[in-house]
Amino acid sequence: MKRRFLIVLAGALLLLFLLLPAMAETSGTCGENLTWTLENGVLMVRGTGAMADYDRSGHPSPWGTSITQVIIENGVTSIGQFAFYECYDLYDVSLPNTLTTISDYAFCKCRNLPGINLPASLQTIGVEGFWGNWSMTSITIPDSVTSLGGYAFSNCFGLERVILPDTLTHIEVCTFWGCESLVNIMLPSHLTSIGAEAFYNCYNLQTVYYNGTSDQWNAIEKADNNDVLTSVNVVYASNESGNFGTGGNNLTWTLSNWTLTISGAGAMPDYDSEERPWDAYVEEITSVVIQNGVTNIGNRAFFDM
Repeated sequence: MKRRFLIVLAGALLLLFLLLPAMAETSGTCGENLTWTLENGVLMVRGTGAMADYDRSGHPSPWGTSITQVIIENGVTSIGQFAFYECYDLYDVSLPNTLTTISDYAFCKCRNLPGINLPASLQTIGVEGFWGNWSMTSITIPDSVTSLGGYAFSNCFGLERVILPDTLTHIEVCTFWGCESLVNIMLPSHLTSIGAEAFYNCYNLQTVYYNGTSDQWNAIEKADNNDVLTSVNVVYASNESGNFGTGGNNLTWTLSNWTLTISGAGAMPDYDSEERPWDAYVEEITSVVIQNGVTNIGNRAFFDM
C-alpha cells in the first residue's frame, strides 16, 4: 500500500512538473501604473510611468526569457533593471517616444537582437545596458542622451558603426570594451574625457569622425588602455558649401556634420572628366541628402564615396 502511494505521488509530481510551463504567467503588473501581457512570444507593456526593477535571481522579470518581440507603448518612461536580461531569442524591440531611461542590464545578453531604434526622448542608458548583444551591427544614440553607463556596449562583437550625440561629455569606463568589429565611430565635440579601457580590444577601429577641431581632440583626457585612439585615422568635421548646376548655379551643396546635402532646382552636371565640388571632402562624407527640386543626379557624382 505504501509503495502504491509513493508511485501515485511520484506520478502526480511528474505531471505537475510537465504542466508548469503551461501554467507560466501570461499577464500582470510591472510597475505602479504598468501592465504586461505575453502571447506567442510577443510581450506588450502598457500604461504610464516607470517600469519596476528586477534582478537575476531573487526577483527576475515576471515574463521570463522566452520572448521574441517586445512592444512598449507610449506612456512608459523607463525600462527596469534586468528587464530583458538573457532574452536570447529576442529579435525585435519597439520603444515609445516617452521613454527617458534604459536601466542597468536592461538588454544585457540579448544575443540575437540585431539593432534597436532609440527614441529622441531617451536621456540615460545604464551600466551594461546592451552588454553582449552579439548581433547588433550599428547604433545611433540620440541627441537627448546625456548619460551612457560603463560597459554599456561592451562585448558587442558584431558592432561596426556607432554615432554618439553631441550632448555627451564623457565616455565611461569600458563602454565599448571588446567591440572587435567596430570600424568607425562618430564622437561629439563636447567630449572632455574617455574612461579607462573604453575602446580596449577594438583593434579593427579605423576611423573616428570627430565633430570638432584637432586642438579639441588633443585636449580630450584619454585614460589608460585606449591605445587604438593614438593610431586611428581622425576625420574632423567641416562646414562647407557652394553653388553648382547644369547651365548655371541653380543648385547648392552643403557639407555639415559629415552629411552632404544637395538642394535647389534643376539637374546636376556629369563628372566624367571634371572634379566634383566636394572632392576635397570625400573622406568626410558619410551620408548624402538630395532634396526636392533636384531633377537629375550626374554621372559619377558620388562615385567611390
